[in-house]
Amino acid sequence: MNETAFGMTRDALFQVLRDENIICRKYFYPLISNILPYRSLASAGISKLPEANYAAETVLCLPIYPDLDISIVKRICRLILKTNK
Repeated sequence: MNETAFGMTRDALFQVLRDENIICRKYFYPLISNILPYRSLASAGISKLPEANYAAETVLCLPIYPDLDISIVKRICRLILKTNK
């Protein structure tokens, strides 16, 4: 999530949704290349994986499953819109 465009960070929205019992996930987090056994590898440098690091810092996976009721989808949308004001 782009903080400049949206007005808040992915982590802030994550917390807002969690506070409202909406279970979401920081997708691609933590990035495997940033975990202790791998971070010393030459190929794991942040400069070598800019897109992966950006995704790990910004992507939020909202609830998505077959039985997700439309009322929950609307509630999530309302929370996001309300938070963005």
